[in-house]
Amino acid sequence: MAGNGENGLVYSKNKEIYLYREDEDDVLIVERDGRIDTLAYHDGRLYDGGIAGNITDTLSGEVIASRSNILRPLQVKTLCSHEGVLYDAGESKKVADTFGIPEVASRDKWIWAMCSHNGKLYDAGSSQKVFDTFSGEDIATREDWIWGLCSHEGKLYDSVKDGQVFDTFSGDPVASRGDWIWNLFSHNGILYDIGVRGAFGTLTGKRAPFFGVEMESTCSVPKSLVDTIIRGEWGVFG
Repeated sequence: MAGNGENGLVYSKNKEIYLYREDEDDVLIVERDGRIDTLAYHDGRLYDGGIAGNITDTLSGEVIASRSNILRPLQVKTLCSHEGVLYDAGESKKVADTFGIPEVASRDKWIWAMCSHNGKLYDAGSSQKVFDTFSGEDIATREDWIWGLCSHEGKLYDSVKDGQVFDTFSGDPVASRGDWIWNLFSHNGILYDIGVRGAFGTLTGKRAPFFGVEMESTCSVPKSLVDTIIRGEWGVFG
């Protein structure tokens, strides 16, 4: 549970979204019809996306945008708030302004992660590369799919399917788990990674407080939103 001045942690597990509470039962916020792959806090609201191809206002349930082709929905794998705009990407191989332009950048393969860092937006995925989203510049290349990007204390980090975490710009490895890592995030001053072997402080290697909790996507949210969730005041977001 968020202490004074601390952010709370929201996470997804398959079709469900929860608020993590360290000393109490986690709070179930909502359950979707399909798996949830990404969460983002933007302009005072929480959003989620996933296998159904929808980007949804988590608390109100309003579907903001949908991604599909003529045959089926296209999975939304990542959401990112950057300089006042919410972006989404995934199976479409495109980065979209969620509320506006349907394509601001495109790649040859799936996009699994985006991150806002030092005034720029970055994306990565099955191409095994990290890109400056708007310029298209190739920033880094890895030997496996990149599933996570995270800005933490002035540095950009990326995590790779094979279980390694890198300082993106220097290329230096900072952690290795020996198995899949599917999430990398910064929360209350600590960089964390989550994967097959559990949740760890990336730079310390110590088990996270939520080590035993099954988490997929995560989002660090302000205490004001935590309080709203605990009070069950969904209506204020409708």
